[in-house]
Amino acid sequence: MDRMPDNVSIRDRRYEEISIDKIKVINGCSRDQEQFEMNPQSSNQVGLPKPIRVNDQFLKSTGMYELVCGEGRLMAHKALGRTTILAEVVTCTRKEAYLQSLVASKARIKPDRMDFARKIKRLHDEGWDFKQIARVACRTEYFIRDCIRLAEQDEERPG
Repeated sequence: MDRMPDNVSIRDRRYEEISIDKIKVINGCSRDQEQFEMNPQSSNQVGLPKPIRVNDQFLKSTGMYELVCGEGRLMAHKALGRTTILAEVVTCTRKEAYLQSLVASKARIKPDRMDFARKIKRLHDEGWDFKQIARVACRTEYFIRDCIRLAEQDEERPG
């Protein structure tokens, strides 16, 4: 399996204040609107509970960081009119970034099943096999296959 940036010791992690307009969301997810509307208030009163995580692997070629984790925090900062945000900067493959995003989504309370299925499918499309995905998602390979099938069927529906 690919190396995960989480294996970096805390003292060796890189943190930077990054311009929000230099961050591209590559793996967005649906959110509970009521909960999201509370995020900017919370961020304004309490501050950023933890940095977002961005990937700088493609920064030189695109001029953009790719968001790995923290879309809600990024959206809250935008809603507050902020122009920068604290980010942990990692350098990883897109597959690793998608995997980290999946793990973060799984940690959220009651993730939307369709959103979860799309993320599983994206990992599979990026080359992860059913066994690797199942191990990371703490699910069976059968469950992973069902998620991918669900995402594929959703893509076939007329919009």
